[in-house]
Amino acid sequence: MENKELMQVFSSLLDEKLQPMNERLERLEGGQQVLTERLDNVSKQVANNTEKQTSVDDMAVNSSRA
Repeated sequence: MENKELMQVFSSLLDEKLQPMNERLERLEGGQQVLTERLDNVSKQVANNTEKQTSVDDMAVNSSRA
């Protein structure tokens, strides 16, 4: 076999052996994206809840002064 043919065989073998790892990494990346989206949603909800709590606290202070 020529050097070029050996390189092609080696490359093909390497691709075949690494395919399961590539598939697993793709699944992990997809899962990471889902977690990031959920974390963003939780962060937005916490910020929203904090704003509402501040508003309620302000109303409580104002009503206690009246």
